[in-house]
Amino acid sequence: YFKSRVASAAADVSVAMLVLGVDTSQLKAVTALMQVSASGQVDVLSFEEGSISVSHSEALLPLIDALLRKSKKTLSEVDAFSVGVGPGSFTGLRIGLATVKALAQALQKKVAVFSSLRALALSADSTANVVMENAYQSQVFVGWLSADGSWLEDALSGAAWVELHAGALHATVLGSGA
Repeated sequence: YFKSRVASAAADVSVAMLVLGVDTSQLKAVTALMQVSASGQVDVLSFEEGSISVSHSEALLPLIDALLRKSKKTLSEVDAFSVGVGPGSFTGLRIGLATVKALAQALQKKVAVFSSLRALALSADSTANVVMENAYQSQVFVGWLSADGSWLEDALSGAAWVELHAGALHATVLGSGA
């Protein structure tokens, strides 16, 4: 999930780094611990996914702890953090961002941010070029590759997106709002 985004964020890395990634933009929080080589190669060492029955504020730190224990690593060994900036749940995003900011500040480490929709699109085992996540109230958060190859995002009804882009590109859609 985080691998593609971390790889692009780490393109200027000249030494190997241990990166802890967090995304709390959706119903389930996800965390990953990744080793990034000096050449930008990303290896996911461990991954933890939360439950929809537990809030991010209750689950995130225990998820990070479980992730580190499973990997036999400590927080002090983490070289940098990455965090999803949505779009998604405002409260979820605040929890993820505040947690990562506090950890990074306490450990004096750097933080890289990424689009949660773009990360989902890049991590998909499919040819999906459009990601739609439920934004509730008959809306979706949608991210897509435009005809010129740039990544775009919007929040609107799924029907409105289809109407705006009908015939403009061949879409294979992924996500909870598909």
